[in-house]
Amino acid sequence: MDAVNLDVNQSFDGIYSNKVLHHLNDEDLKTSIQRQHEILDPSGVVCHSFWKGTGDEIFKGMFVNYHTQDEIRSLFESTFELLLLEEYAEFDESDSILLIARKK
Repeated sequence: MDAVNLDVNQSFDGIYSNKVLHHLNDEDLKTSIQRQHEILDPSGVVCHSFWKGTGDEIFKGMFVNYHTQDEIRSLFESTFELLLLEEYAEFDESDSILLIARKK
């Protein structure tokens, strides 16, 4: 499925991704977040994980866009109530960020 356009004809209680949305550039990520908001039920939730860092790179042939907690907060907070935003270790200490948020 296209993570930017999310071309579906139904609504959802929740949307989950594990280290997927970091493959989008900033503009496509903003579009995806808006589309997620549109297709969620009124009290729907999102749960996403991101690689923590700054900038972007091509890693093993794939685009990776790193984010800080502040960047993720600013991307989601206008349309979502942040329930959890915290760093965790997947491979190295604090290399990842987990977001859980509810549609406003």
